[in-house]
Amino acid sequence: MEDETKTNGHWLQSEAGKQLATEGIDVLYDRVGRICQAEKLRIEAANQPRIASAKAELVQRQQEGPRLQEEIAKLPPEGDLRSRRRKAIGQWVIASVLVLAGFGFALVALEPFPLGWKRFLYGTGLAIIVPYSIDMVLQHYAHHQRVIRGTAIMAALFSIVAMSSLSLIRTELFTAQLSTAQSTSVVIDGDTPAAASEPEQGSFYKRTECLLILFMVLASLGMEIVAGCAFYNGQRLWVPMPPNVSELRERLAAINHRILELTQEIERLEKEPEHFVNEYWREFHRSLVKGTEKSMVTKIFCAALFFALFAFAPRSYAAEPLNLVVAVDLTASVAAAPSLNNQTELDKNLGEVSRLLAKAPAGSHVTVIGITDRSFTEPYVLLSAQLDGNEGYFHERIASARHQLVLAWNKRCASLISRFQRTDLLGALVVSGQLFKSREGWRNVLVLLSDMRQETKTLNLARSATVPSRAALEVAQRNALLADLKDVDVYVLGVDGAGKTVAYWDSLHQFWIEYFQACHARLRTYSMLRDTPDELER
Repeated sequence: MEDETKTNGHWLQSEAGKQLATEGIDVLYDRVGRICQAEKLRIEAANQPRIASAKAELVQRQQEGPRLQEEIAKLPPEGDLRSRRRKAIGQWVIASVLVLAGFGFALVALEPFPLGWKRFLYGTGLAIIVPYSIDMVLQHYAHHQRVIRGTAIMAALFSIVAMSSLSLIRTELFTAQLSTAQSTSVVIDGDTPAAASEPEQGSFYKRTECLLILFMVLASLGMEIVAGCAFYNGQRLWVPMPPNVSELRERLAAINHRILELTQEIERLEKEPEHFVNEYWREFHRSLVKGTEKSMVTKIFCAALFFALFAFAPRSYAAEPLNLVVAVDLTASVAAAPSLNNQTELDKNLGEVSRLLAKAPAGSHVTVIGITDRSFTEPYVLLSAQLDGNEGYFHERIASARHQLVLAWNKRCASLISRFQRTDLLGALVVSGQLFKSREGWRNVLVLLSDMRQETKTLNLARSATVPSRAALEVAQRNALLADLKDVDVYVLGVDGAGKTVAYWDSLHQFWIEYFQACHARLRTYSMLRDTPDELER
């Protein structure tokens, strides 16, 4: 029986060791993962401004590059200026000849119409309009090589098709001439004359009519387009090369290089958090693998030291969650009460709420309610929030949570409804008791920021010179106004004595002492000041 007990005891110790080891590894991975995630978020936040700046510069460079490319595309071609100008004269001569040919085509087209001398004016305009238009288009789209290339290809196609049509016409004409040569070319007296070849000539014109139309149309268009291209090329060849050509090209190369650098920099910054996570876990597992090569004694020593450090290290989680309820008096007796520094008592109370929220411990639940003239029938909840229990390794999480909490409170204060004519303070205490009842097992704390003057039809503590505490407490009991505040720590702050005597203030204090005793609450502080006790920060 004794052996069985020992065996069972050894079994229990073994299981406990396994459980401790498993929990230790889980804690290790959890904390290592938290550090990794926190560093990843830090890197992402640090890289965001640099990424935004790089993207803005990239957009600027991408807009500057095409403009510079357009300027370079409009530059004249390389070569000696004198040689280029000789070529330019040749281009203009070709363009002039083609314009004259176009003028001839225009006169032929206008000849059947009785225009007189006007047809020469119309012919001149028709011969110039297309080449000039082509030149303007090429000047405007000089940086688009596709436009120039397309114009040249179109002119070449028109010319080839036109010349092909003319070749077919010449072929038909040669065939007709051969047929005429083979016919009878002499008439002998007494013989019957040979039949005329008029039908064959009519057949020739019918066969070549479409080809002639195609030739005339395409040849005219081809000449006009080539004339415009020749004018454009002549202007480019004639213009001298500007002195800053090398500078423009160096700037363009520098811009393209900078665009490439910015693209790589943005990609590197965006992927840096992910690279860090991969490298972090790689080094972590590599360290684990290297650690297994050590001796058993070293492993046991390190494991014991590790668990001792984690066991006695300060926890990032709150040991006892706090349920904090703050009741702020919004009635006219507080909102209209001035002070020496030009602040009302309400302004001071709202500022004290901000200081309380800035000290809220991790894991706590905070509720801020307003004390109005209908505190019980229409509860006025100003703010309700739950803080994460993890403070962070460097208390960065709780600092961020407090900052967000204060910002939310300041935003609520901007639209706050105040200056209620009566004060239903007891109704607010009953509502607070309900809030504490829903959070059993928490450390319940109630902070009251008020002058503590109950002003309702049921009970009015503000109209008499002194407060009859016993009679007032009986009225509260008869009307079921004793709140359920068992084991609640109560801090009453900012109890100003504006317009009242010291005797009144003391009698009001005595009433609230008896009231909170009847509610089984612990009245920790009752003061005119607003110094937050240190116990709230635990």
